[in-house]
Amino acid sequence: MKTIELDGETYVLQSDIPAPRPVDGERYVLICTDKRGVFAGFTTETNCDPISLRAGRMAVYWSTAMRGVVGLASMGPDDQCRISEPADMELRGITCVIEISPAAQAKWEAAPWKS
Repeated sequence: MKTIELDGETYVLQSDIPAPRPVDGERYVLICTDKRGVFAGFTTETNCDPISLRAGRMAVYWSTAMRGVVGLASMGPDDQCRISEPADMELRGITCVIEISPAAQAKWEAAPWKS
């Protein structure tokens, strides 16, 4: 892993950080909320509200090529989408939970922010 030192702080390139892996029965899912939030991340329980997500990411914008949120779950975000950095979170007002395909998961985890 390559590191960079700047003003006494050590930094790691984002591309060198390994993607999170599931633990103890977690699934990688896409969650929609009643406030139009669209999130992806690891969870163990999907039949509840709130739902806790580990390493959750928010889809801030997705291209028309996704053909909606189901496309984000089945295909994964493309290079025109804007996907946030991961963070642990608790989501409320759940309206939909969709299983994310392994290929789409890889794209969610690798999705860089495009301006």
